[in-house]
Amino acid sequence: MKTCHIKDLLKKDLLILELPENVKIYHDEDDEGNHIGYSLTKFGQDSVEPFGLINGYTLLGKPEEIKESDAEELVESGDANPAGDRFVLGYRSYFEGYEDDIPQFTCKTATESLLSAIETVIFWDVNPIKLNPIQNEKLGDIWGDKHSKWHEAQSRTFDRNRSIILVKN
Repeated sequence: MKTCHIKDLLKKDLLILELPENVKIYHDEDDEGNHIGYSLTKFGQDSVEPFGLINGYTLLGKPEEIKESDAEELVESGDANPAGDRFVLGYRSYFEGYEDDIPQFTCKTATESLLSAIETVIFWDVNPIKLNPIQNEKLGDIWGDKHSKWHEAQSRTFDRNRSIILVKN
């Protein structure tokens, strides 16, 4: 299971998990009904086994499931047009966009801003380094540096459909 901790970029720390296939996440409660964490359960051939427990985090959901209100608590916002001339920008509030961990442009929604911050740290679905690692092994040290970059990028490439985002409590 791939994980990525995002610290010091947003107002709160995030944990990105890429769940293995056949693994589901469940909300766990104690005997009084208080939230105590999340458990991962793997479904296999005629069996269900506990896979792990995540404490100290709140589940936001998959990237497309994040609520605007949750994202607003994590990203910076401000007044895009202090003079109040709404005809210039068309909207009054903005949210920071991120590129290389630095605010670069404005986003129209907090969710868009949050996903832009996440995308400075990880990639969705496709490794941006175009290299076949098997081909690289045959070529040996000629492609060594590019091979290292491919593996590093692959470790940060997450399947968007199996990934969930949690925020640290």
